[in-house]
Amino acid sequence: MTRLNVKFKTHDRIYLSKVPGIRSWSILVGILSLGIGAGYYGSDHFLLKIGYVIGCLVIGLSFLEAWEKCDFDKTKGSVVLQKSSIFHKLLWPFVNPPRTVLSIEDLLDVRIGQGPANSSHIELVLKSGITLPLTDTPTTGTMSELECLADLLRSFLKIGQVENLKYQYCDEDLSFFDSSSSSNGASDMEQNNLEDEREPQVTWVVREQVATVNLARET
Repeated sequence: MTRLNVKFKTHDRIYLSKVPGIRSWSILVGILSLGIGAGYYGSDHFLLKIGYVIGCLVIGLSFLEAWEKCDFDKTKGSVVLQKSSIFHKLLWPFVNPPRTVLSIEDLLDVRIGQGPANSSHIELVLKSGITLPLTDTPTTGTMSELECLADLLRSFLKIGQVENLKYQYCDEDLSFFDSSSSSNGASDMEQNNLEDEREPQVTWVVREQVATVNLARET
């Protein structure tokens, strides 16, 4: 595992990169040494010895970590996450490495997430609620280093606490309007019920007055 380093930083762009670490290169050299030793000291046919070396080379390359990059570009308004293995680099004209393109406007926050084996990594939080790690493989570094890098990205993208507060206040305002509208609806219903209750009383009073007038006329 290696660190996610800041390759270069300008006012409109931040480029982060991650390259294979010493451990993966050591595994490659160790497995390749086994193939070379088996081919050199073995008594097999020459073509079989070459097969030992090529086979160990392929196995060693499979343990090699990927090259990963994160390109934050304000001029284009996009974030590009790309991961390329050694096979993508060897077959680059024929095989394109996988990449993920996001819009900067879709980003809500940058935070520290937990990865496998109690490892930590930086991840992007989208407004849709999806979290996306910057790298597919865990990176080394202390929590303070990850926090510094996350703060750098927040200040560069100008997101984080302000956006969270904005969404929080928007939700509170919507809930207030919902509660006020519901209360208004309830008051309207109560007023209608009161009018319905008053209508029979008014009708009964009118009837009494009409009966009194008729009785006076008869007398």
